[in-house]
Amino acid sequence: MIENMSFHSLQRDEFYTFGKRIIGVFTGYDLETLNLKKPYDKLPPAVNMLDEAMIKNSTAALTTDVVNKDTRRDDGFVALRNYLRACEKRLKPEWRQAARLILNAIKVYGVNLHREAYSSESARLNNLIADLENKPELKAAITLLLLTEWVAELKQAQADFEIAEKARVDAKASTSEIKTDDACLEVRKACEFLFQFLELNNQLDPKDEYKEIMRKINEVIAEFMSTIKARKTRNEKEEEENVEA
Repeated sequence: MIENMSFHSLQRDEFYTFGKRIIGVFTGYDLETLNLKKPYDKLPPAVNMLDEAMIKNSTAALTTDVVNKDTRRDDGFVALRNYLRACEKRLKPEWRQAARLILNAIKVYGVNLHREAYSSESARLNNLIADLENKPELKAAITLLLLTEWVAELKQAQADFEIAEKARVDAKASTSEIKTDDACLEVRKACEFLFQFLELNNQLDPKDEYKEIMRKINEVIAEFMSTIKARKTRNEKEEEENVEA
């Protein structure tokens, strides 16, 4: 007999792990001979669907990373621009001239390019950085104004943004419109159907393989039920501590 599983207490990542563990239980058996292939075949697609849904959910974190990386490159650009504006006020004529030279290069792409949309800002920044690194007069001005590290940091910030943006786009493109909760329900239904079919087969035609499979399933269930119990105890303890506080 298969023990009861508190599916309603599983968290989303636990649903996925549980499904994968149950798939592992059935690995190595001749499911056709055991008359278990058809009910089993419902489980892997359900687990894969949940995997896709969880990947989609993770794009929210990737979006946050993109925003943070965009803020970093914006800060780098604004710091460079403002420093150059300050250098324009220096008494040394060579510093003023060098600052104006670089500021004029920036004006080509926009002194407020950090306010552009992501793609536009990336294009403008990459072109500006290429000019700063390749045009001799700009390179000389950068050296004079001690801006080599500033430009290097801006270039790195832009590269980091592009990596984060690509990761977000790739993750979004590989996901479906499946909702995570719906996918969890499909895993539960597939497991319950498989368990019921297994128990019925064992009642009609008992086999050692059925008993072995049910024992392994019960071991997985016991492990997850222990996790659920521990979490419940921990939450209750925290609630008591909050009340006492």
